[in-house]
Amino acid sequence: MKTLERVQASGMVPVQKPAVPPQRIMAATNVIVRFLLRSPLHFLLGNTLLLLTYLGRTTGKRYTNPVAYTREGDVVTVFTYRSWWKNVRGGAPVLVEIKRHRMVGTAEAISDEKAAIATSLLAFLRRHPRLASGYNIPLDTDGQPDPDAVQQAAQFVVMVRIHLASSHSDRLAD
Repeated sequence: MKTLERVQASGMVPVQKPAVPPQRIMAATNVIVRFLLRSPLHFLLGNTLLLLTYLGRTTGKRYTNPVAYTREGDVVTVFTYRSWWKNVRGGAPVLVEIKRHRMVGTAEAISDEKAAIATSLLAFLRRHPRLASGYNIPLDTDGQPDPDAVQQAAQFVVMVRIHLASSHSDRLAD
């Protein structure tokens, strides 16, 4: 039985993909967040947000977005329901800025492995439960993300794994 069918059969309310704010609001917010993450005040956001720079696949234009992350060693994982991930399909060079430290890496978008996405997203949200609302995932009475809701959210979330290079180069090839 598919996730949505299970949810409907149980009487639970299905988790919906979050609404995307208007572009002008996101652009203004991103300018402020980028400024904070690059400033001495980065500690206000730096434990959960990084700056991800990548090139547009067709335009070659450079984009820098603040995204929530988790890191284990040289692997950084981010989750998104926005469309920017399409620029890093098949592995793409990226620049990651964490706590004002720049590192290059290769990003790999994972969109079809829903079980792996759900498992990783659940682990991520258990570490950062206040971010669950960004995916429309409710918290249980202990303040932890609802695993069934995370399974549903995995249907529209894409996981991007970034393998950081061992060198300390901070250039993103144009």
